[in-house]
Parts: sequence; C-alpha cells; structure tokens
Amino acid sequence: MPSGGVDFIKVDDISRPYDHVQKAEIEAIREAIDHTGRPIVFSLSPGATPLEAGEHVMRHANQWRITDDFWDRWDLLYAMFERLDAWTPFRGPGHFPDADMLPLGVIDFGRPTNFTKAEQYTLMSLWAIGRSPLIFGGDMTRLDPFTKELLINPQMLKINQESTNNRQISRDRDLIVWAADAAPCGQDKYVALFNAQNPDSAAPSASLSGGRVVRVDLRAIGIQGPARVTDLWHNKDLGVFDKEFSQEIPFHGAGLYRVSPEE
Repeated sequence: MPSGGVDFIKVDDISRPYDHVQKAEIEAIREAIDHTGRPIVFSLSPGATPLEAGEHVMRHANQWRITDDFWDRWDLLYAMFERLDAWTPFRGPGHFPDADMLPLGVIDFGRPTNFTKAEQYTLMSLWAIGRSPLIFGGDMTRLDPFTKELLINPQMLKINQESTNNRQISRDRDLIVWAADAAPCGQDKYVALFNAQNPDSAAPSASLSGGRVVRVDLRAIGIQGPARVTDLWHNKDLGVFDKEFSQEIPFHGAGLYRVSPEE
C-alpha cells in the first residue's frame, strides 16, 4: 500500500445504516489503514450518517457524509445549516462532517449550476466556516472566472483549512451567524453572515435582489473592544466597529469576514 501512493480512500454504502455490521467494517478498515504507516484520509459515504454515531465515526473516520447526494437546489442548501450546526460537537482536527460536493460551474453533463451567485456565496461560506471538505463537483475544463475565484479565494481556503472553534452563534428568522477563531494563539475571529430568508412575496419571483441586515454582537465571538473588519470575498476594509457588526446581506446570500481587535 505505501508504495502505491494512496492518500485517500472513500468507502461507499457504509455509513447508512450505521449498525453493528457497518461499525465492525469501519473499524477494520481503520485498522488496516493505520497498519500501512501512511497518513491516508478515510472517507465514509453516503449519508446521512446518524448523529448518534458521532462518537464512533469521529474516532474511526476522517470525514463522513452528513447528507445524501447534494445537488444545486436551495432546499438542500438551506437544510445544511441545521445539519452542520448539529454536527458541531464532532468537528475537530482530523475528523470532519462532510456536507458533500460543490455543484458549481458546469455540472451534470454540461448544464450550468442552478444556484444563483448569492447562493454560491452562501454555499462556499458555509462549507468554509463549517470546515466541510471542499470537493468540486463541476467540469474543471470549463471553469468560468466567477466560479474559479470562489474556489481559490485564499482567505476562504484559510478558514476551511486552519480555523478552529467553528460554530453557529445565532439564528433568528433565518438570519444566521457563524464564527470561528483565526488561529489557536491569535485574537482575530472569522465571521460568516447569512440571509437564508426568501424574498418577500411582493418581490419579483425571479429576483433575489434586496436583502436584510444581519448583526453579530462582537462580545459573543470573544471581541471585547473595537475591531477592524475585512470583507474576505471582496478583499475590502470595512472599517472599525464597536460592540456590534452588521451588514445588509442579499436573500439567500452570505458575507465572510475577518474581525481583528484594534490595539
């Protein structure tokens, strides 16, 4: 096995149902991987892995699906807020709940994703701050500039790969706030603001224009004084905020920010 250069093993049809037979098989595969002496990522699929299996799955797998196949539908993306929040106790170094692939760009035998641009920001922001594995599900030979920038944004990738203490801070009428620590020894924080509301019925049905103001109490994320906020998707300094940070977020949209305490 080590001479073969294997880095990733995905085992399908194993995490649902998650009964004593599957548990024994998962443990056996984990033991076999450990005996190779190679740091191989062990992935379980499909989902949804039952939440009550959290303690077992986090000890034996590196990532596990928390949903069935994920596609470009708003209802599936909306449901992921609750799923990623519920799995928070089992998210940590070396073991991550897997929200499935990123159906962006050109997908499904040549059609464009059904997600709007606002929804694509939501998808990438939630997967990043929820530390879900990032597995692109589109045609890499037909990447458009917008999709490419979403996938390679260095700050988004840093959140996904290096942040800690990732958790939902609040959810009020589908205005949702997540936060994370920028580094184990640092004072900076990451914040994601989501507007998961649907447009008002009076708004044009084909448009998601407009939005709602989403707020976060800076003390709730560990910031006790004024702090400078940077918009990470647009690489823009938004200025200094004290006690509360708020932004207008479009319907089905999201913002991703770094919050840095002022000296």
